[in-house]
Order: sequence, then structure tokens, then C-alpha cells
Amino acid sequence: MTHDQRRSPRAHGLHFVADESDQILRTLDLSHEGMLVEVEEHEPLPSIGDPVALRIAIGEEVVKVQARVVRHVDHGEEPHRRSFAIHWENLDPRVQKLVDAAVSDWMAAS
Repeated sequence: MTHDQRRSPRAHGLHFVADESDQILRTLDLSHEGMLVEVEEHEPLPSIGDPVALRIAIGEEVVKVQARVVRHVDHGEEPHRRSFAIHWENLDPRVQKLVDAAVSDWMAAS
């Protein structure tokens, strides 16, 4: 049994993400505080505590963010799925507004 450490609302869905090496990743959900990122089965997970720099597509915009890996996620019966959670670090106020709007829009639609 996994313990859900998430506290804030999240926008579920697909936002494309690229890391510094232009590897394409997928978000599983986006929140005011961070997001859950899925990597391909053969790609290594960054270590907990590692800083990450990403480009994220939110709506029509692609934004750069800095974050830190806070945990790895176990998908139980789906061992081919690999993901990690990040918390934003020093998020630009304009980007925070985009994130907040995406989460709010998803909450209003559900």
C-alpha cells in the first residue's frame, strides 16, 4: 500500500516536458507545488534531492522551470511505468500563474 503525500489539487492529463538533454517526458499530474513526471522504461530516474531543469508545455506556452526531485513513485502492478515527483523551486510569478490557471481550469471542468 502506498501513502499519498499529495496535499494540493492537481490537473491530471498530459503536458509534454523536456529535460536539459531534450529527452521528452510526460507529466501525470500538475499541481500548484510541483508535478509527477513519467520517464521511459529504459531511462534512469534522477535521485531524490537532485535538482532538475525542465521545459513544460502549459496550454499554448512552453516555460522553463527549476525543481527538485522529492520522491519516486511505485506503480505497483505496472513495473514498466517509472515516475518521480518534483517540487518547484523559485518559480517565476508568471509561470506560477500559468500553473495555477491550469490546475484551476481542470478543477472547474471536473
